Amino acid sequence: MYGSVNRKRKKDGSFYRDYWYYACKHRLELDGHACDYKHQIHQEELNAAVEEVVLKIVQNPDFAEAMRKRWDSALDTDALEAEVTAAQKQARQLRAAKERLAERQDHLDSADPHYDQKYEDLETRLDKLYDEIAQAEAREAAAREKWEQIRQQRLSGEAVHFCVCVSKQTGSVLALIQTLNISRCVMRG
Repeated sequence: MYGSVNRKRKKDGSFYRDYWYYACKHRLELDGHACDYKHQIHQEELNAAVEEVVLKIVQNPDFAEAMRKRWDSALDTDALEAEVTAAQKQARQLRAAKERLAERQDHLDSADPHYDQKYEDLETRLDKLYDEIAQAEAREAAAREKWEQIRQQRLSGEAVHFCVCVSKQTGSVLALIQTLNISRCVMRG
């Protein structure tokens, strides 16, 4: 169903009061599906019915407990924090090894008869270290991004839980929606 508005002009050029309604999205056969349902459902009637259903769901203590369990189980960040820490540690160790190897390369004796071979060996090892550092940094970035997404979901879940508590106290879905808008602005800000 689509929400729409009916605005009609009076003969003097002004508008009648707007009539907001919901209508079937298949009425115009845009997607090849023909619908013979011609009625329009007044927006206030449908919104009131939806508000009543949402209030009944929100006021159910089993629903709140199920949502809390779901948020807690799905949003465990301890493993990801450990993964980020391990990737940071590995990248730090690889960078230190790279610095030591570069220092050894700088201090090679150019008068040594095997200088070119030693230099190439150190250069090969240095190239491998650069590859390993790039992989470790990519793992760290991926783990950090996952961790940040889960943290944002946890904040959103906590905001929704707060909003549900507010709506239970006020008994209004309108208060729930307004609180959601406020908490969304607070989380973004």
